Amino acid sequence: MAKTEPASPQPLVTELNVSANIMAMQPGLYCVFHADNAEIDTATGLPGVRITPPPGGADPQLEIRTFGEGGWLGGAAALVHAPNHASVLVTVYRDANVVTQGPQLQVVRLGDAPRALQPATGAASSAP
Repeated sequence: MAKTEPASPQPLVTELNVSANIMAMQPGLYCVFHADNAEIDTATGLPGVRITPPPGGADPQLEIRTFGEGGWLGGAAALVHAPNHASVLVTVYRDANVVTQGPQLQVVRLGDAPRALQPATGAASSAP
């Protein structure tokens, strides 16, 4: 009977290459997504992109919504609502042992940011 070699243990620590950029945004609603259909390793989730408020006091009205938790972009998109001039921190995490270019992100402005919510016009009357 042939002996099988034991599987090599998975490393406990993975070295990462991390890069970060602060992106300034005019007031508006934005969609941020992978422009190049980046291949994401399902075992590690790398390369990973995270979009968060920048350190040092972000606008409290800045809203960042991703389909994953914690600001991770994953294979989907993120919506960024900047009612005022704002900045977001875009951080890219890559496996240091895999030589690839980082994911290419695309930012599309979907519209202007409303200054304040306006009541709906033409509401039905409550008179009998």
